[in-house]
Amino acid sequence: MKKWVPYTYKCRFVRSYAGIYCELPKIPIELLLNRKIFPTEGVIDSGCTRTHIRADVADFFGIETSRLPEATTAGITGSEQGRLAKISLHVLGHGTPFDADVVIVKDLPVPVLLGNNNFFDTFDVRFERSKQYFYIRRVK
Repeated sequence: MKKWVPYTYKCRFVRSYAGIYCELPKIPIELLLNRKIFPTEGVIDSGCTRTHIRADVADFFGIETSRLPEATTAGITGSEQGRLAKISLHVLGHGTPFDADVVIVKDLPVPVLLGNNNFFDTFDVRFERSKQYFYIRRVK
């Protein structure tokens, strides 16, 4: 079994919160399609049923979303309609890219949400928020 790789939550003091604010669990990734590479950070979201990419990322790759099948996705905030596509996902430092079914959605606060349908099938994730760390290890 491969070793756990630690990542830190990026934390900072925020006066309006009167304390420390820690960001979401982000990891460096690359999305690959048609010989184009989109480097970004993906947010690990255990409550997300599918991996999501924002519509502007699909535009970068020239994906014609109107021709893609519709898909419903669900998370803690409810469900949303999007378009289903396949893209290669590379988690930097964790082996080769893998094919991922993604849902393209218009309104997403981050470029990529890494969800249950493929990210959590490929990686184990361990959250230790109290210590300001989270860990991932590739299992496939």
